[in-house]
Amino acid sequence: MMKPIAFTLIACVLGRVSAFRHPGESQFIANERTNLDDCRQRFFQYFYASDPFGISGLPARLYEFAHMGAIGWSQPNGTVDWRCGGSLIWDNFVLTAAHCAIDYRNVPPDVVRFGDLNIFTEEGDEYAQQIVIAKFVRHPGHRFSSHYHDIALIRLERNVTINETVLPACLWTDMEVRFKRMDAVGWGKVGFSGEQSPELLKMGLSPVSNEECGKVFNKETNRRLRAGLQEHHICASDEKADTCEGDSGGPLQVKLMHNMRETPFIVGVTSFGLPCSPENPGVYTRVASYVDWIVDTMQNHGAVVDDQTFNTTICALRHAPLREYYAGIVTERNGTKATIDVFQKHLTDVADLPSFIAKLDHENCYGVIVDEETVLTTADCAGYKGKRIRRIVLPEQIDISTTHIHPGYTKGSSDNNIAILKLERLLDFSSDASAACIWHGTELPNDTLRTVGFGRSDLNTEHFYEGLNPTTKFRTSKVTAQNKTNCRISAEHLPFLKRGPTPEHICVGNDFFLVPEVCNLAVGGPLYSSIYESNFRHNFAYGLAQFGRDCGYGEHLIATRLSSHVEWLKSVLLPKHRQVDSDSLIFSDPDLHDGDRCYVEAEQEGRCVPLAKCTDSFQSFIAQSNVKFCSTTSVICCPLDIIESNEQRDLQSDLDDCPSIVNQLEPSDEDGILVRFGWDAGDRYEIGCLGSIITASVVVTTVSCLGPNKPDVVQLLADIEDDLFLIEDVLLHESYNKTVGSNDIALVKIKESLTWSASIYPACLWMNNTHTPLVMRMIFEDDDNLDHGKIIARYNSDCQRTHPSPLHPSQLCGRTPRRDSVCRNASDVLISQPTEGGVTYLVGMAQHEEQCSSWRHGTFTRISALVGWIKRNVLNLDRWNT
Repeated sequence: MMKPIAFTLIACVLGRVSAFRHPGESQFIANERTNLDDCRQRFFQYFYASDPFGISGLPARLYEFAHMGAIGWSQPNGTVDWRCGGSLIWDNFVLTAAHCAIDYRNVPPDVVRFGDLNIFTEEGDEYAQQIVIAKFVRHPGHRFSSHYHDIALIRLERNVTINETVLPACLWTDMEVRFKRMDAVGWGKVGFSGEQSPELLKMGLSPVSNEECGKVFNKETNRRLRAGLQEHHICASDEKADTCEGDSGGPLQVKLMHNMRETPFIVGVTSFGLPCSPENPGVYTRVASYVDWIVDTMQNHGAVVDDQTFNTTICALRHAPLREYYAGIVTERNGTKATIDVFQKHLTDVADLPSFIAKLDHENCYGVIVDEETVLTTADCAGYKGKRIRRIVLPEQIDISTTHIHPGYTKGSSDNNIAILKLERLLDFSSDASAACIWHGTELPNDTLRTVGFGRSDLNTEHFYEGLNPTTKFRTSKVTAQNKTNCRISAEHLPFLKRGPTPEHICVGNDFFLVPEVCNLAVGGPLYSSIYESNFRHNFAYGLAQFGRDCGYGEHLIATRLSSHVEWLKSVLLPKHRQVDSDSLIFSDPDLHDGDRCYVEAEQEGRCVPLAKCTDSFQSFIAQSNVKFCSTTSVICCPLDIIESNEQRDLQSDLDDCPSIVNQLEPSDEDGILVRFGWDAGDRYEIGCLGSIITASVVVTTVSCLGPNKPDVVQLLADIEDDLFLIEDVLLHESYNKTVGSNDIALVKIKESLTWSASIYPACLWMNNTHTPLVMRMIFEDDDNLDHGKIIARYNSDCQRTHPSPLHPSQLCGRTPRRDSVCRNASDVLISQPTEGGVTYLVGMAQHEEQCSSWRHGTFTRISALVGWIKRNVLNLDRWNT
């Protein structure tokens, strides 16, 4: 009989594999940095539109969606778990999705909260109304196993207090949905598929025909749609975004104007899908199909309603005086008084500079931050009055280590007016600083941009006080792009443009003039705009402001176009990715021969192989390294990762069949790929770190997990009766380096082969050796239970700046979205998100690191770099040394 384990194992069930995915999980980051147009992946965790993992969109205003409610599950510790959204449609009735009737524990919700934009802070709580749920009524045709009739009503224990912040919506009762644009509203990923935004957001969507939508969601691709999409479904997507998720139970709505007001009409209820692009639409339950059921259910539960209650006209007028004025009203005039729409203002005062703008220590000079140690500015500012800049003073005070002025710049000319400032230490992106992305396109995405200036406080205020206030405030300015014909340059600045504006320049501004000192241009600061993609806001820098009186009002301003200087920027910021030139060293070592170990550089291990075995990657290799031949020019010292990359293509094993095996098994739990290792302690087994099943007889883990003593058993984490299996042999990577953590991988052979099932199945290996999933799921142990979180991949070169030892190609670095340290146990598992068929890919394994608590990143064994080694040894199990 097997020995008992040292403690009672309580495996945390991570939940059924879900098809829902985080927006970032469809993106990939290159293993090595080769261009500057990677900002959106490189600084992914800093670009959330609001909270990490929220839906795409903009924050809502207090009165904008007064019908929106957060549906919650009260927890024993007094907190509330907000997992669904709903729409108030009567004083005490909420419309939501039927699948929100229970959570993953089969527990029903118990409260709904209205009038609160931020459900996780006390901000705005004075408007909130939180009411207990008296009854949750699902549509009688709904089944949790399908996506049909996904609609429900909640009866509240008492009526809400009607006011501007809590106000019922109307229902769109016509089966025809003729609107070209609608809004999805909610607190981000409120459904059961992930984390959420605490702030109420809105996202514009366009309808997609059910015929087109059915190509994505059909009975073959979604087992919950056995009969395909039906008339009671509505599809919608955002053609400008990539992937994201809406709120379970939240509204798909449109606002209709009347009486100079806007009333929201609920068109659909969020059911399932990814409502962010034509390829990934969201699916909603069509409200018009269920109006009779809604009215009957409300009547049966005490509401005084009839078939005219949701008549479009009657409903719109019911609360008209409390509705917001429609968005098209820019001003409301009443005699001499006027109310302006502040969002249409050209100049907006800000307490602080935007977080991606740096203030230099030269009078009126600024720059744009493009990474933690790099600021771009104009050459005029970098060499201000003949002196090189010494430091930046905002957002932090940091000295400049190196200044690179464009070699083509001539003082007094507007051409090539650009410089790169390298900082002595890294900016802290977790606090007040962030990066702007460099726009690479030759055309601007739109004609409206922003720049930064400063001016007198009393010349831009909306409130007037006695006396003058000459203090200075920063302000952002909305400017319009001008073509060469329309561009008006002041006589003062014409000498700098002897040829007029060229393609290297951007001309922007506005045609009306300002009182002097309203806005003085921040020279060297960026022309920028915010672009929302998926659920993230990216600030793009298009140019660097050179000159322009009054921030370009009346007479326009000129900026250096960044896209015109990308190649020069790459030559400074990415020097390793230069073209092959005469500086590359090629030499031969007569003491090395085919098969010998060699070193390409001081820390990069290689092996002497025939040139043909290194040819596929030779050009990229030779462009960034010194080249060493072994005795003859037909044998080259080739990096091990290139050799293994080439070898893995020629090896075929069960590992290549893994995706098809898992698809057929339809796995139920993510922990079906995992084992724990046990060491014989006499009367029991001491259970330790994790491993991942990759074939029926082989488990992969890290050397740092196993330590010096070979384990004796593996314990499956799947819930089966006989979960302990004896270990036959262990193979450690022959080039494992404990000091730096390179090649930290081991294979464990099980004596008795496993039998595949929905509970026990292999982890497929991530074999792409050029790109890594941008967002991954980390499974780790926490107090002897399993938990999971998100990891965002980073370039090794970025992590290397703070890592104490050289990062090897066999290592992958990443950090958490929440920006805290990544300290995990050796062999904790890094996997990709599951595909529709339930396949997850093993991307990495955590390494043992003593200093990780002081870092903002963690290091993992990179599976793709070691696939060749894994395959060779899986194919030669009988040759292992016992």
